[in-house]
Amino acid sequence: VFRGPLPGDDWTVFQSNHSTYEPVLLAKTRSAESTGLMHTSVVQDLGLHDGIQRVLFGHNLSFWLHKLVFVDALSFLTAKRLSLSLDRFILVDIDDIFVGKEGTRMKVADVKVC
Repeated sequence: VFRGPLPGDDWTVFQSNHSTYEPVLLAKTRSAESTGLMHTSVVQDLGLHDGIQRVLFGHNLSFWLHKLVFVDALSFLTAKRLSLSLDRFILVDIDDIFVGKEGTRMKVADVKVC
């Protein structure tokens, strides 16, 4: 749940009473007449009429949560053919421990896990 003002004043919200559209992301507006009312800012078209699934955004991708939903939508709509891996790698430079002076090199006890 994102708490706080949404960026910008040019948001489009979606309202549908048809089963082909499914809300993906809900948001509250800052207007006084709709306090507490949630609006759909991202909607998924399930493609029941034309066979083409879509995800429609009510604002651009400058909002960080829309960026995440966009990447997730690409992965979902392409059956994970276009997706970002969650694998992360860390490079550790260990060559310095082999070029030290005599007596300063690491020993087995220095790296042994208890």
